[in-house]
Amino acid sequence: ADAKYEKQSESFYLGYYALIAVVLGIVTFLRSYLLARFGVHASFILHKNVLASVLHAPMSFFDTTPTGRILSRFSKDLYAVDLELSDYLDFFLYCSLFILVSFGSITFVTPWFGIAIFPIMFIYIKILNYFREVSRETKRLE
Repeated sequence: ADAKYEKQSESFYLGYYALIAVVLGIVTFLRSYLLARFGVHASFILHKNVLASVLHAPMSFFDTTPTGRILSRFSKDLYAVDLELSDYLDFFLYCSLFILVSFGSITFVTPWFGIAIFPIMFIYIKILNYFREVSRETKRLE
């Protein structure tokens, strides 16, 4: 007895495999392009706003604020937006989609898991909020 997948020729399956590879390449390019564009736009807006704030600050601001702190606003914060923000967004989107697809697949195979998701998510959110506060305090000390 022929297997169901043997009804088509080998080139048929290779063609679909190549099509999936090309679509994956296009989607990856679009993701990278959009994330880079988002990062550049966010950095531009932040730099423009910081520069406008500093240029419109009263003289008393410059008397009381050390020059190093002003330069730090331009260097460290813009560095974070330039290099870290788009990476964090990319990682967030990847993890979110991975979790949704995993939960969807598990729920499709084992429908009772759909009921268990809610207590699991409640516990996860409680733990997440606790460690978010710890992380915030650690960042503040840094």
